[in-house]
Amino acid sequence: MEKARDIYSELLLSRIIEFGFNSQKVVDIFFNLGNICRESKEYDLSILYFKSALKIALSISRIELKELGLIECALAEVYYLKDPSVYASEAVELIRHNITFLATGFPRKTADKIYEFYHTILKKHNKHLS
Repeated sequence: MEKARDIYSELLLSRIIEFGFNSQKVVDIFFNLGNICRESKEYDLSILYFKSALKIALSISRIELKELGLIECALAEVYYLKDPSVYASEAVELIRHNITFLATGFPRKTADKIYEFYHTILKKHNKHLS
């Protein structure tokens, strides 16, 4: 994972130079870095990368809402993985905010995974989320 992160970090710098900071290509690199860090359980760094992707995506005028939703759902998962007892309600709200995109905008496999994750959180923490 460290090698992948190093490659994407180098790629990030070249994309910023080539396309500028506020570009979809930079968003994609930050998103991929967030995924890499999530897989290696570096949750704080993953959150930083996903938040960076989200912030840049919000500045792009033609960004699709489903793109923002995908980033927010990834962020919800990492928050929850970091500390379920602290972040369960925040994770649920982030996913709930994007629930319409799950049905229409996300690839079926991705949507199914997010729905399953959402319902798992609700089952485990429902009495605390009410």
